[in-house]
Amino acid sequence: MPLTWRTRLLILVVVASSAIGAALLNQALILIELPGDPNAKEAYFFQTNRFATYLYEDGTYGHQITLTVQSLLENATHAHVRILISGAEQGDFYVEPITGIVYQNGVLDNNYSIWWIYAPNPMLSLGQGLVLGTTYNVIDPTGFLGIVDRTYTMIVEQKHVYWPHDQALWFILGAQASFDVGLYDKTNNKRISTATLDLTCGVIELWEGAQSNQIKMTLTITDFPISRNRINILPWVFIFGAVLCAVSYLLMRKKWENKTLALMNIEPEKRNEVTILMIAGVGAIAIEFVDIWFYAPLGLGGNLLLHLGYVLGLAVIIYKYKYGFRWLTPAILEILFVGAINLITNDPYVPHLTAFMGSMISWICLLFVSGYERNFDEGNNIVQKIISKFI
Repeated sequence: MPLTWRTRLLILVVVASSAIGAALLNQALILIELPGDPNAKEAYFFQTNRFATYLYEDGTYGHQITLTVQSLLENATHAHVRILISGAEQGDFYVEPITGIVYQNGVLDNNYSIWWIYAPNPMLSLGQGLVLGTTYNVIDPTGFLGIVDRTYTMIVEQKHVYWPHDQALWFILGAQASFDVGLYDKTNNKRISTATLDLTCGVIELWEGAQSNQIKMTLTITDFPISRNRINILPWVFIFGAVLCAVSYLLMRKKWENKTLALMNIEPEKRNEVTILMIAGVGAIAIEFVDIWFYAPLGLGGNLLLHLGYVLGLAVIIYKYKYGFRWLTPAILEILFVGAINLITNDPYVPHLTAFMGSMISWICLLFVSGYERNFDEGNNIVQKIISKFI
């Protein structure tokens, strides 16, 4: 017997609630700011001991070393910032820990350092955050760009998503909401550098250009909470999903007279099917989260294996409930498309992996077809029977 539309609606509500519940809880935790919670309402790089390490190229062919920005909190008013190249200190300065404003001759003169600027948390303003055209006064206190204490104007020029895909950048985890800035020398208004910064916390992700050398920097690792929202949300998707699926199964075992709860009155032989479809739906949402926010540690091969594993899981469900293997087509096409894009054209596998939601579409297809009689023409021989499962 097919599942009723009400039962399929129940499955959809449970699956959607696992993601919505996780997102709402994350938002509540941001506003409450529990002690020890990494998802702070606002993130300040110099507020505690922090570091950010970059791959650093100075314009010399084949020459790539590491550069580390290290913050050491000394007291409530001063943080000591050190710039280390290949582990050796190349300069230092002091900032006010919360604002990040640089001390110049012992006083604060409303200049950020080039190494960090404050970016308002977009999670507190419906995703708006920084406004294009916003300007910052910044100073190069160590002369890293070529001239000690040279002042610059930093202008927010564009918002976009940064898609790190090199395996060396696995610690960045996945896509980062970011913004691009231009750095202009105040003495002549000449553009000196272009940089990409994290939209949620202001840390530098990419940097290119200096007064003379064609330097490049790429963030590789940091203990600053650049990925604090995703790290909070994903575990709660699994927790909410597991709890909601288990509670739904227990509620389905009871006979309800109440009209509202009567939605849970499902025939015993259908309870397992409903629960399995719920679990598969939570799995589809989790895979989409990985496709956006956690793809980097897995790399191309790991991501394709993850999707293949999900396809095999759906195949088992399809075989058991005779939905028809044709509904695996979107999930299979996602694997083939992403693999072809990377292997044939050598294009990065993201954001294509994110854009092609094949796993989710295949699960929606199963949810749809579970409401209809599965009477298929299977043909007269083994070849026809196999083909009929897909066409």
